[in-house]
Amino acid sequence: MFNKLRRKSKDTASPLATAAPPDIRDHSLHASALEAVTFYDLPAELRIKIYELVANESRLSLFSNSPKLKTPSLLFVTRQVRAEYRPILLSLAPVQAHIYDYDFSPLIRLIGSLYSTELKALRTNTNLTISLHLTDYEVTKRDNMTLLRRWAVKRSGHLDRLPWSYELAVDQPGGIFYPAARERLRKLGQSILAVESLQSGLHEGLAAELQPVWEALHAREWAWDTAKTAAWIASGIPIDTRGVWVE
Repeated sequence: MFNKLRRKSKDTASPLATAAPPDIRDHSLHASALEAVTFYDLPAELRIKIYELVANESRLSLFSNSPKLKTPSLLFVTRQVRAEYRPILLSLAPVQAHIYDYDFSPLIRLIGSLYSTELKALRTNTNLTISLHLTDYEVTKRDNMTLLRRWAVKRSGHLDRLPWSYELAVDQPGGIFYPAARERLRKLGQSILAVESLQSGLHEGLAAELQPVWEALHAREWAWDTAKTAAWIASGIPIDTRGVWVE
């Protein structure tokens, strides 16, 4: 996605230029000259407003194979439009980075390849989300925790200081009564404990970098557990005072 965003981006990004409006008092202005007015003849403030409207309706997805997500077409118009629009797009459009089993290496490489102007725009974006995909929920493996620790080290070392938020990007498999759903909920609890264990062995700064990850996992566990209890109560299945299903 960002490779496409920066297509021909080594062209010098000139600042927005304001075109001088024609003098409407000049009655000698030929009608054909009025017809030749283009997008670039609009005042810079108006072009910025147009870019902002388009950026607010856009969405950028990183490391996703979804065919529904396409690179914003304005980036392919002209070099001038791309240079003017790209910083506005990166500062306003929601950006979602898909991370699988705590392997942040694609994101680390991408951030390291960005130009300073692109990082500056992204730092002002309040809609940056990391979607964690945990395949088979084998997240308590040592390798996965090592990858997560590496991300915390990079973050604490001022890798980018981008304002990322986190979410657990999985859907509940089938109904809450299905064994697979209950097993996934159990493994999610183990995952939370693994992250807590990792945090306990790190100094305060690194542990703080992992806190949003822990909160994302805990939020999903709470949502699933609440849905499970509500479903049991609605179905009349007996549960004890701890909310445990009485087999």
